[in-house]
Amino acid sequence: MLTLDKLSELKQYKKFILIVTVFGAIIFAIILIQGSIERKEFRSSYDELISKEKSGIVKLISTNRGGNTIILDKLIDNRICFLNFTVETREEWDIHQFISQGDSVYKAKNSMELIVINRNTKIKTSLKIE
Repeated sequence: MLTLDKLSELKQYKKFILIVTVFGAIIFAIILIQGSIERKEFRSSYDELISKEKSGIVKLISTNRGGNTIILDKLIDNRICFLNFTVETREEWDIHQFISQGDSVYKAKNSMELIVINRNTKIKTSLKIE
C-alpha cells in the first residue's frame, strides 16, 4: 500500500519527468525552426550569388552545418555562401585547404566558378561551387 510519503515522491517524480519532457520538446522545436530559417537564408543567398559578380580579400571563412561562408573585406555585399565545391573534378570537404584569410577571390556574374589567388604563393585555384 502506498504511504503518503511514497505518494508525494511519486508526484514529484512525475512532475520532474513532465518538466524534462516539455523542456526537451521546446529545445527540439527551437533547433528545427532555426535550421529551417538557416536553410531559407542560405537558399536565398545562393540564388543571389549566381546573378552577381563578387570579388575581394577574404576576411573570414566559416563552415556551419555543411554550408560554407566566405566574408570579404567589403562593407556591402560581402558574403559568398555555398554548400559544396569541387577542385580538379573531386569533391572536397574542407574549404580551409584552399582558401585562407587574406587570399583574393573573384566570381564572375552568372558563373559558379570561384577563382582564389593565394596571398603568399600567388597560386591560382579554381573552385566549382554548388
